[in-house]
Amino acid sequence: MDDERRNVLGDAYHVPEACRFKLATDAAARFTGGAAVLAASPSCRLLSKSRRVASSDWAAHQTRAATAFWADVQPWLDLARRLRPLVLLFEETASMRSHHRATYDGFNAALGELPYRWSHSKVNATELGASHSRCRLYWAGRRLDSLG
Repeated sequence: MDDERRNVLGDAYHVPEACRFKLATDAAARFTGGAAVLAASPSCRLLSKSRRVASSDWAAHQTRAATAFWADVQPWLDLARRLRPLVLLFEETASMRSHHRATYDGFNAALGELPYRWSHSKVNATELGASHSRCRLYWAGRRLDSLG
């Protein structure tokens, strides 16, 4: 990953003026202003490959994980459509791609319906200054009508 991308993603979480909400549903209910950047990082607990699941329970686990993921993500997607920020950022565990492929593919399809040009990278959290070493997926989208 080049230095510019690392700086953008790393600094995105350190903006003092940023309006932060725990859940997109909170933001959708309370935030009425415009936004230059809208970022989301939903819980990765159910999508993480470190979660121990018996093989006999795998199908049920994938269904629960997908349901929880979409419950977190749909309000963010709705808010993105409403606010139309210049930039959208999204972060999730890399296990989403390797262990929950249908959810990963569905999410990419949902992003593709938004009027943004998307970039997608797998990054170790330590590259962004985190003290733990975990692979993460990052999506960055720039609104198409803002491109030169």
